[in-house]
Amino acid sequence: MNYRQGYSFFDRQELIEKARQLHTELFEKRPNAEVYCALDMKSLEIIVSELRGKIIRKYFDGKF
Repeated sequence: MNYRQGYSFFDRQELIEKARQLHTELFEKRPNAEVYCALDMKSLEIIVSELRGKIIRKYFDGKF
């Protein structure tokens, strides 16, 4: 992978923080500190998308 086309450390940290925020919003508690740190960028992107989908479903189901 070309370095210029890859993700930076800060991109990864932003995704980890976004996943933690969405997890907190959905489950009303912050996840353990290392839950999302071991994942690669693609997995983090997938998890963020899934958490967003769950929040949207929860909102439209009236449970929010």
